[in-house]
Amino acid sequence: MHKRERETAIMNNDCFIIAIYLDPRVNSILTDEQLEKACDHLVQTYERAVILFSTSNVNSTAPEESEVPDEELSSSRSTVTELNTFLQAQFRL
Repeated sequence: MHKRERETAIMNNDCFIIAIYLDPRVNSILTDEQLEKACDHLVQTYERAVILFSTSNVNSTAPEESEVPDEELSSSRSTVTELNTFLQAQFRL
């Protein structure tokens, strides 16, 4: 693989883009599209983690229930909005 092909492959890797996005020393090399993609992916990852942890807590206290209560989802959505606002402020989105 040639240098340009490797660079293209690396810059299309979500995990690599997120790592660059989170490093303020080098995140200026990302395009606006890559910045948005990284932010969206981080928010999605955070949402999944919140749901998994909430479901885990619900299952440990009441094994027969598998749904997350509405108030917990509302709280997690609020937290996701706060995370998104923070990321946008920090990383010029």
